[in-house]
Amino acid sequence: MEIAGTTIDKGYEKEASLILELIEIAKTGKTVRMLGIGNSMQPLLKSGEDYIWLEAVKEQERLKRGDVILYFSAGHFILHRIFRVTERGYEMLGDGNVMVEPPIPREQIYLKAVVYEKNGKKISASRWDMIVFGRVWLRIRPLRPWIRRGFRWVRRKIGKGGRNEG
Repeated sequence: MEIAGTTIDKGYEKEASLILELIEIAKTGKTVRMLGIGNSMQPLLKSGEDYIWLEAVKEQERLKRGDVILYFSAGHFILHRIFRVTERGYEMLGDGNVMVEPPIPREQIYLKAVVYEKNGKKISASRWDMIVFGRVWLRIRPLRPWIRRGFRWVRRKIGKGGRNEG
């Protein structure tokens, strides 16, 4: 199976065909819902728990820094945030990642996030706090590993009743 002139990785064909079905449904003007899988979009999406609602990217739609999109690259469909728009394409970055990916062409971008669903609650991607979160999270990219470590440390302490039992 091939997409955008690239062969889909072995063992990924089933997932890719399901995503292709969602893309076709979205192209009819419908919004599609997809379960977030993997850690590359944490803290925005928790793997296996949070959903994302997506719409087809329109031909003339202006994509911008901070938009969360579904695209195809290196044999996989990937959901990441646009880090930078350049003449060569769109540089992508997962919220849980530090390394910016090489530019991808517009033709490899299929869907755009419009709603995040966390704990059954729907949150518009265009809500002011979601926009601010995206902008801030992109700017503090070099600090992400330390911030995540800090959150894990706090969660461990809270899990122990807030006391240091060691």
